[in-house]
Amino acid sequence: MSAGFVNIPSGEFSVDPAAALQVLPLDNSGLPATYSSPLKRWLPADSRTVSPDGRSYVYVKWLPEDANYSIKGVTPTSTELHVVNAAKKTDKKLWSTADEITINMWDSQGILVETSPKGGGSPGVWRIDPATGRVTQLPSDSEQASLPIDALPHSGIWSMTLGQDKQGRAVFRIGSRDPGTKYSVVVVESGRATTIYSGVAGDATDFDPGGVYSDAHGLWLGNSDGSRVWLWTKSAGLRSFKVTGLPYSNGSLGPAGECVPGQFDGVALAPLPPPPTPAPSPIP
Repeated sequence: MSAGFVNIPSGEFSVDPAAALQVLPLDNSGLPATYSSPLKRWLPADSRTVSPDGRSYVYVKWLPEDANYSIKGVTPTSTELHVVNAAKKTDKKLWSTADEITINMWDSQGILVETSPKGGGSPGVWRIDPATGRVTQLPSDSEQASLPIDALPHSGIWSMTLGQDKQGRAVFRIGSRDPGTKYSVVVVESGRATTIYSGVAGDATDFDPGGVYSDAHGLWLGNSDGSRVWLWTKSAGLRSFKVTGLPYSNGSLGPAGECVPGQFDGVALAPLPPPPTPAPSPIP
């Protein structure tokens, strides 16, 4: 995976040589990336697991430590929730349980997680204070704890989530990526679904999102084939920015942070006055 910036509106991508993702602790679920504007560095974390101030993140550690549970047929005996202060490079265990932990998000109210018993049973929903480690159980049907799928049409058509932000908005694709298949992309907010786009897979618009991030500009989406970055707002609809300069010929783009002002040339960020068009969008 490469981490860097796409300059908007030119669409030129430059790898960030300072994106040392593996120098901080991370879990074994993959290698996500989020750019922290306050720290001016990359974090090995999904944006929903980063603290509101952008300086810390949480991850799940499985015990015993083994990165190949599924391959070796090993079942973890417990899971721990850890918080990493990226600025100070400290790693602290916040909570542990015999159940499997799934992190939903870290917002102003604390860290929201779900737990699933390994032997089956009802899942749990918990709110954790990142400062004290205090754990509060929430109702299992808490609206904050799950994707707002009830707002989607119950037509039996294949659908998948493209991402969810800390404001509770979620983006879904309804319909497969098979060429010629009718599909739509919708944003669900406060129980209401708004259609971003409806078309046919492989049509001339070439809208094939594989990830999403929201900021003050709107919703940023990256194409699954790495060809474009998209910006959607209610007022202007979809805007497309064709991407050039990727270090690979075929791969996906995933927005990894809010837009930051300036022009990125692959070496350093040179602070410039905010341009009249949206600024670079961090893309891993």
